[in-house]
Amino acid sequence: MATSRKRTRIEDSDDESQSDRESPSPTRSPSPELRDDLPAGELYQSIQAARLQQQKANDARKELRAAQRQLADITNQDNTAPKRGRKKRKMVHGGSDEETKEVKNLAHKFTMMKLLWIPDFKKTANTKVDDQYNPLEHFENAASKVQGELADLLETLPEKFHGEVMRSEWFVREFHVAMGTQRSNAAGRVRRECGPEIFDCTTADLSTSESRRDKFRKQIGYVEDAEGKSHYEAFNVDLLHKDYNGSFDIKTVFRGAALHLAFAGLTRGPKAVTAMKTADKPIQATGKCVSQLWHLDHSTPGCIAVAGILVRWAASADTELTPRGAETGINWQGDFEKYIAYLQNGLDKHKASVLKIFREWDEIFFPDTDCSLAATEGGEDHADKHVQDVMDLLNADEEEVPEGAE
Repeated sequence: MATSRKRTRIEDSDDESQSDRESPSPTRSPSPELRDDLPAGELYQSIQAARLQQQKANDARKELRAAQRQLADITNQDNTAPKRGRKKRKMVHGGSDEETKEVKNLAHKFTMMKLLWIPDFKKTANTKVDDQYNPLEHFENAASKVQGELADLLETLPEKFHGEVMRSEWFVREFHVAMGTQRSNAAGRVRRECGPEIFDCTTADLSTSESRRDKFRKQIGYVEDAEGKSHYEAFNVDLLHKDYNGSFDIKTVFRGAALHLAFAGLTRGPKAVTAMKTADKPIQATGKCVSQLWHLDHSTPGCIAVAGILVRWAASADTELTPRGAETGINWQGDFEKYIAYLQNGLDKHKASVLKIFREWDEIFFPDTDCSLAATEGGEDHADKHVQDVMDLLNADEEEVPEGAE
């Protein structure tokens, strides 16, 4: 009978831990076997050993549950605790909303005032600056193109975006996408919103690829030789010139009214185009237009070249503004680079015809500017040279008036 009671107590002790068994627990060692034929002394020792074994198992399960609860608490704290240093890391790996907005705005301005395209933005952003780079060689080869793109970027971007930030995936993605968005918006503005005013035509004239081809292709540079072979000229283009006479003219190129109207629409809105057609000048820039938002204060080779490309494209048969037109085959990016090179070289070499282009644009859009490229790009040098010439003539004058004589 004693043996039976003791066996029952062992089983009851095991039943008390039934809920513990439902949780994962360490592997149990087999309990000592209790046999009815054991002598009383050995039976007592076996019961004690079984209880000890059971207690160890129960203690192990309690420790496991406590460790699981502690792990859960740590995980919850980690998910809710503020991240130290997050702001700094974000700048490099995923800028704040404010920084992202600023980068997009800079990209929009860059696209309209500097370069319409950067084919491989990631490559350009990760390229080391070549101290021997010459801006006059910007478009001579692939390496100089990248250096030119890099120089324009560094000139446009605040210093806080230079270096590691400019090379980050976040910056490359946001800037590159924003450039594409700006190209698309600008193309739509010139063709759909301002086109009828710019080209003195109906909406229907610009509505289809065929209608644009039939009406405007000669005005955007289309020529056909005696053998029936055709192509599009880059410079000998009606819409680029003021008072076009049928051939390229250095005195009137990039002074066409369509270019001025397009730039007015791009920077001050469609109403500025209408105002300019009636009063020869666009409406004044206000805080609501990008001219103010971008703090524009003078014309650039980029903005004049952009206007030239967008005017030609808007009147072309091409449906989308891409580096090479799908319908016309025009190399838009190549023509853009030619325009930039022409204007920049003219500035650097102080060519009177090019300086006149910039003076005219600044008189129309930035009449109060004190930083016109037509003045700073050699203007002061010419003034200094004129003064020096005058002084040289004075020194060369051998005639002296005697003191006291008049």
